[in-house]
Amino acid sequence: MKIFDISRGIFSAPLYPGTESPVLRRLKDIGRGDEYNLSSLAFDLHTASHADAESHFLPDGRTIDLMPLQGYVGLCRVADMGLRVAADLPNARERKILLLKTSRPLSTGECREIIAKGYETLGCDSL
Repeated sequence: MKIFDISRGIFSAPLYPGTESPVLRRLKDIGRGDEYNLSSLAFDLHTASHADAESHFLPDGRTIDLMPLQGYVGLCRVADMGLRVAADLPNARERKILLLKTSRPLSTGECREIIAKGYETLGCDSL
């Protein structure tokens, strides 16, 4: 099985408008004479690669702890959107996870088209 990793790093991913930059702070440092290294990390929950739960968009949606892991692991379709639109994507069939390479945000209408095609999980490398 080939594994596709489209994740973006905490310090290298573009920031969503209004998001503060992540901060890594060294609390303990062997190089300064401490017995061990210890760091703290502070960042907005929408920094880098992450999963949005239904509750992010729906008032009565499930929170992330209630989302089944099966939606995030399994056979997937990888598509390079480029300038194409969601209507050009094939139906989900047995692959319910869709990973998109795209340099632009998806519209609400495109997301609805993706759902209508039978996809249950959408991952994308853009904001």
